[in-house]
Amino acid sequence: MKKTLIILLIVVMAGCDSVSEMREFTKKPAIAEEYIKDRYGWDSEISFKMNNDGRPEYIRLELSISDVRGMQISELEKIANKMLDDVFETEPYNLYVQIAVDRQVSESDGW
Repeated sequence: MKKTLIILLIVVMAGCDSVSEMREFTKKPAIAEEYIKDRYGWDSEISFKMNNDGRPEYIRLELSISDVRGMQISELEKIANKMLDDVFETEPYNLYVQIAVDRQVSESDGW
């Protein structure tokens, strides 16, 4: 009985660490959005999907086409990787850069 109680206590304590780590991780997208705004002046949206193993399946950086029009993909890749290194302490399985197109601007440009 005593051995079972000790094992249960160890499992509960490990779960508390996981919950605490997840709470801390959920604060990272807002920090990353502020990071992008401070360094580049762009509004952005950061989203993620967490796996059960504690490692993000993906982290997605969404930017507006009006902010990044004319930039090379390699430049955006460097910015996304730098943000990941500076803000997130966990390496995701995938890092996405998504460009949101403003339909009104696109239509006025002849799209």
